[in-house]
Amino acid sequence: MFFPKKDSLYCADCVVTGKTYKPVPVLKLKMLGSPYKNQRRDYFRLDLSTKIRVKLPSTQDVINGVTLNLSGSGALIVSDCSFNKGDIVEVKIPAISDDLLLKAEVVRCQTDFTRKVKPYSIAMKYIEINERQRDIIIKFLLREQRRLRKKGLI
Repeated sequence: MFFPKKDSLYCADCVVTGKTYKPVPVLKLKMLGSPYKNQRRDYFRLDLSTKIRVKLPSTQDVINGVTLNLSGSGALIVSDCSFNKGDIVEVKIPAISDDLLLKAEVVRCQTDFTRKVKPYSIAMKYIEINERQRDIIIKFLLREQRRLRKKGLI
């Protein structure tokens, strides 16, 4: 069983102990344990502003952007250039490593014209990423999280 509470999603293991259908369908459940918080993502996401370079393999153009958040599965960036959903791009995040080149797919591109600089928000997920590359990203995120906590920023 899943149930939301504030901004979190909680789970509980249950068994069905009864059913009724009138006047509305209802299941009677017995909880097998305590509720626990469920993470909606596979990987931790950190709000982090850092430079990013995105290259469209078809044109070889390099677009500079800034991350809004990063995780082991993708990134949300802002840029002056728009992308199309489904575009396959190559991503380099210099703060992590100049040698780490990631292939990503654009899953969403939204325009915010209230922002004069970098009005496009682009969500992308990494594809063809191996565990070593993912570990490098996650270690970087944990290091940045510790740094931000020490400064009292999170």
